[in-house]
Amino acid sequence: MEEVGKELARVEAREGEVGRGLRELLSAGPSCPVCEAPLERERKEALVEKRRRELEELAARKVELQTELRRLREEVKRLSELDREVRRIEGELKELPELRKELERLEGERREKERELETCEEELEVLKEKHRKAEEKREESWRNCQEAKNRLEMAKSFFELERQLRERQVQRLHFQRELWELERRYKEEEVRRMREEKEALSSQLEGVRGELRGLERILKEEGERMELLKENLLELQKLELEALKLKEASEALGLIQTALSKTQALMRSLFVEQVNQLMEDLWQEVYPYGDYTSLRLSVDEEGNYEFELRDRRGNWLPLEGVASGGERTDACFVIRVALARVLAPGLGWIVLDEPTHNLDAEAIQELARVLRERLPSLVRQVLLITHEERLEAAVSGYLYRFYRDKDREGPTMVEQISLPEMF
Repeated sequence: MEEVGKELARVEAREGEVGRGLRELLSAGPSCPVCEAPLERERKEALVEKRRRELEELAARKVELQTELRRLREEVKRLSELDREVRRIEGELKELPELRKELERLEGERREKERELETCEEELEVLKEKHRKAEEKREESWRNCQEAKNRLEMAKSFFELERQLRERQVQRLHFQRELWELERRYKEEEVRRMREEKEALSSQLEGVRGELRGLERILKEEGERMELLKENLLELQKLELEALKLKEASEALGLIQTALSKTQALMRSLFVEQVNQLMEDLWQEVYPYGDYTSLRLSVDEEGNYEFELRDRRGNWLPLEGVASGGERTDACFVIRVALARVLAPGLGWIVLDEPTHNLDAEAIQELARVLRERLPSLVRQVLLITHEERLEAAVSGYLYRFYRDKDREGPTMVEQISLPEMF
């Protein structure tokens, strides 16, 4: 930026000199204003034209330098902002282990609460079924109770009838005493008639006594049913209390689910941020061209994930819509490595199977450089499986070649090509 400023100053100074020279030429007479030599008209016009062209060139160069100076100032400002952002991210990264531990603890609690919720839901379904059956039993018991009341009314009627029968029995005894007295007074025919009436009354009395015994048996059965109804009612009250407790537990679990949803949103945000940081670094190493400068993972309003490429103008475009086969292969490589690093921070090795699909020669060469120089700093061991011989340049450790004679159906042979560089 200092060099551009100096050059701009030189251009402005030269512009002033040329302007003064042009004005002097325009106001000069038949002699040169500098050396006072004779100045012909054709020579004067040529010098004026030359000065004007130089002024135009200097003005154009001045505009270019001013534009470049503004761009450099904006770039310095942007770099300062990026430096502040980097320092902020470094500060947040120091807190990342503690956040990860807290997230792991919350995730464990979430799984435990989900299991408890499933158990509570199952118990709630069982209790609902018991409650339904208890309601059916209660309704049936209510009907039985009404029947018992009706039978009780009938029993009262029979008790009243028994009382009346006892009164008749007393009357019968009274009649019997009178009969004895009448037997002495009246004829034998009258005595026989009175005996027949007594026998009829005795038969009626036995029938009433039988009905009374039946009513006593019914009353006993209804009493037992009433006791059973009381027990069912107590059980129903217990079930209602348990259902109320389960409802309160369900509401508490709803609050826990809300907290878990917020925790999941925070985890998703941290996950996307870490993946994007790694993908941006790897993309600049892997992709050898300048038409796409970065790769990122974005999340839309519905929670769907989408991978996007940034073009030279800073626009983010969907990967599926604009990328060629080679660009998709590079993107898949970067995405897999970044996801593996974020999802498994203690990753010790990574396996790449035919990573050169759809890549041109320059992209293969750049991928080999990344595998040799950049990827070992991220993971301790890289297993590379490929038919592309140009990727041998990516190997910094053991290199094996597998081959077999297919025409003779021979066994697969293994040949060691190289050893680690430390050996």
